[in-house]
Amino acid sequence: MAKTALERKRRVDVNRLSVETESQALPLLEIRSLTTTFPGEHRTFAAVNDVSLTVRAGRVTALVGESGSGKSATALSVMGLIDAPGRIEAGEIRLGGIDLRGLSKKSLQASRGREMAMIFQDPVQALNPVIPIGRQLTETIRRHRSNVKRAEARRIAIEQLRRAGLDDAERLMSAYAFELSGGMCQRIMIALALVSGAKLLIADEPTTALDVSVQAFILRELDRVRREDNVGILLITHDLGVVAELADDLYVMRAGRIVEYGEAAEVFDNPRHVYTQELLDSRL
Repeated sequence: MAKTALERKRRVDVNRLSVETESQALPLLEIRSLTTTFPGEHRTFAAVNDVSLTVRAGRVTALVGESGSGKSATALSVMGLIDAPGRIEAGEIRLGGIDLRGLSKKSLQASRGREMAMIFQDPVQALNPVIPIGRQLTETIRRHRSNVKRAEARRIAIEQLRRAGLDDAERLMSAYAFELSGGMCQRIMIALALVSGAKLLIADEPTTALDVSVQAFILRELDRVRREDNVGILLITHDLGVVAELADDLYVMRAGRIVEYGEAAEVFDNPRHVYTQELLDSRL
């Protein structure tokens, strides 16, 4: 499966060369020597240990590894969502050339949604259960676009839901997360993440616990926003089939460290690290 998907992906990539040449100029997201720690019973534990990676506009960068390898901690570090007593000990996190670690708390909060957004592992839990979907979308729009009136925000929200494949968007505006399926909530999360024009999308296990048909739709939707909106995507997953289908670049993470990286097709065809080989072998 992985091999067939990669071969198909190589053919598609030929048509993307002109777009990607422009996007190569400056990284959208650049992480350098990031270390994020949490206190343990006897010592401090580095969940993210001297990690460096790059995400470019219009490309999908996959971060793979077993559970507990530090993938989600990396994503939460980028978003500034590491809760105390965890803390970022060292490193740079640059978005569009600006070091997020140097921003005030208010400025960092403003950048979430407007410039970067995240799809969390459990979309039902990530959505507010006591606020209608429509209000969550319109409030996000108006928070980041102060000149947009309420009626216009509603129109934008409905349009974004339809773009995410939800034809009954107007009805969903008054629905609550607990009334909807996991697949519908995931589509709403994608709409919510992109409704304010964010150019970096972090997708943390976006297809977990979804049936095969919904998984396929979510992957197509991520590919669409990459192509149409030139969004850079950091895709966190343990599913190598998803990586083969969608990723341009691939970083392999183990025990908090990056052990291998490169273009996805090259890593699949010629893995250099024994851990990468083990991950690929686990698919057989």
